[in-house]
Amino acid sequence: MTEKTGIKDTLDFVNLGLAIAKALKRQLGDGFQLSDLASLALTSDFQKTFLEAVSGAGNVPAEVQDLSGSEAIALIRFVTDKVADYLEDQPAAA
Repeated sequence: MTEKTGIKDTLDFVNLGLAIAKALKRQLGDGFQLSDLASLALTSDFQKTFLEAVSGAGNVPAEVQDLSGSEAIALIRFVTDKVADYLEDQPAAA
């Protein structure tokens, strides 16, 4: 199958989900407060990630429908690399 759309917008959208999960884990360590949402939304890294994901979100369904085997592997690698980075940032269990 020849890809017509690529997976850039799908990667951006997945990256947003992973960024939110990582931020929530970090922010919720001491309990949830409304200020946690503000501090997350105000970071330039999160804003960039959010804007990239939202701007291409409408393309994600077409990208997923057109997903080739090599793109699926690239998507899996992307997620596993991000999760590995996340796990490296976690403190060691006591």
